Amino acid sequence: MSTIKDVAREASVSIGTVSNYMNGIEVKERNKTRISEAIAKLNFTINPIAKGLRTSKTNTIGVIIPGLQTFIQHRL
Repeated sequence: MSTIKDVAREASVSIGTVSNYMNGIEVKERNKTRISEAIAKLNFTINPIAKGLRTSKTNTIGVIIPGLQTFIQHRL
């Protein structure tokens, strides 16, 4: 699994430049090309768990349903 550091190394740009590219912040056109080629070559995808750890945001909602097991047992 590739990391943003691997992409930066492959594209010969800084990690910050790759981060800017990924977050939609404007970067030089030649860097866009280098980064997109590196992403394709390394099959890089954003790891949502790692991103959630870094940003402290998971965009996940937990739902608790009391008595669900009892409900299922009575329906069977």
